[in-house]
Amino acid sequence: INASKAAEKVFQEEARAQQEQAAKLAEMAIADNIEAFNNDSSTPFVGPEDAKVVMVEFFDFACGYCHMLAPSMEALITDNEDVKFVFKPLAFLRRESGYAAAAFIAANIQSKGLEFYKAVMELDPHDLTEENINAAAEKAGVDLEQMKKDMESEEVEVALRQIGDLAHKANINGVPFLLLNGKIIHSYDKNELQNAINAEK
Repeated sequence: INASKAAEKVFQEEARAQQEQAAKLAEMAIADNIEAFNNDSSTPFVGPEDAKVVMVEFFDFACGYCHMLAPSMEALITDNEDVKFVFKPLAFLRRESGYAAAAFIAANIQSKGLEFYKAVMELDPHDLTEENINAAAEKAGVDLEQMKKDMESEEVEVALRQIGDLAHKANINGVPFLLLNGKIIHSYDKNELQNAINAEK
């Protein structure tokens, strides 16, 4: 039994070391590409373009944890007008994730990105159908016909490809994934996130 416990401890230590090494490599990749993470003009954001503090969220509209985080993100945006919040949608989970991600970028072309984000995040993630995404877009004040046209555009395709490339460089394999001024944040608690923001101001 003791040998088994010792082996388990070694395994846990090795796993932790691998995780720490992966995090270091990810942070190096983020540092090397920080301009693209924080200031890519094709990615939806709210707040001052040249803000001192930048929070980036990689997310999937079909992710339950991302839906749970959304109200905190919205509250942080309200409470921190001097902070730039950048939203990078991924399509990890379902075919509809890709549709929602493209629709989000297209809605942002109409300056309705945040409204779309809020409306879709109010849906049950299990109900993420194209029909419900379109209804949420209309609720957010998006011109649906124009959104669908823009979803097929090179502008949206390039934006999504760039987001996917950044996620690959940072080895992001789970969402939500948060960065604050290029540093990986491991908390989704609103108060802890606010404290982290305050420390960067």
